Amino acid sequence: MSLYRPSMRLRYYTFEHIYQFRDIGGYRTVDGYTTVYNRFFRSSALYGLTSDDQRQVYELGVRTVIDLRTHQELVEQGRTQFDAEYDVQLLHMPMIVDHAMLYELGAMSRSVALITGIERIHPFFVQFFDAVSRLDHGVVFHCSLGIDRTGLLTALLLDVAGVAHEEIISDFSRTNIYLAPRLPMLRQRRPSYLTPQQFEQLLVAHPQAMRDLLFYVYHTYGNARGFLIHVGVPERQIEHVIQRLVMP
Repeated sequence: MSLYRPSMRLRYYTFEHIYQFRDIGGYRTVDGYTTVYNRFFRSSALYGLTSDDQRQVYELGVRTVIDLRTHQELVEQGRTQFDAEYDVQLLHMPMIVDHAMLYELGAMSRSVALITGIERIHPFFVQFFDAVSRLDHGVVFHCSLGIDRTGLLTALLLDVAGVAHEEIISDFSRTNIYLAPRLPMLRQRRPSYLTPQQFEQLLVAHPQAMRDLLFYVYHTYGNARGFLIHVGVPERQIEHVIQRLVMP
């Protein structure tokens, strides 16, 4: 029996084998718009989906899944799979290509890791915006835990849409609510390359880390749009994504 149930207030959906599946719609922007529901979803990894999970994801309008994990994570954790009856495009688009970089970032403070990471993955943002600017249906993107990589990408999308920073930080912090019931299971699956102390740090969405990242982006590039243009994302693609993400 499916555990699927939506919460409009929290934009959160629960499934049998998915946690952290959240809609980034419903946020008010500083210029009076609202981000649209059922366009962009953020999640933890989507491997091991049950039949009910697949059906419910499909009924939300998702037709493209973008997997941000490294190749090694796919091998160790498993790939996302949908039954043939569901026409869902699966894109493996690693945010971090070199798995060893996860070792490096895992040893840093979360603020330093987010800021360091964003400056070392410029090609990813070009690839991501090129892909999603061509789509006109629901998209879900995910990493492994649905915290830092997924949170970083969510923050940039919400910022270009015009959502206030405190709302972005709040969205990031809500991760801790949804992860809490899963922590015992996640601790049993700690990657061998991380110490228990390092892994505990990765199991928390640190609001100050997101605040520091946003401050860095604004201080260095003016805003997320300026950052994306700097790394090579065409303005027309940014505009297309904004048009899909917000409504009056």
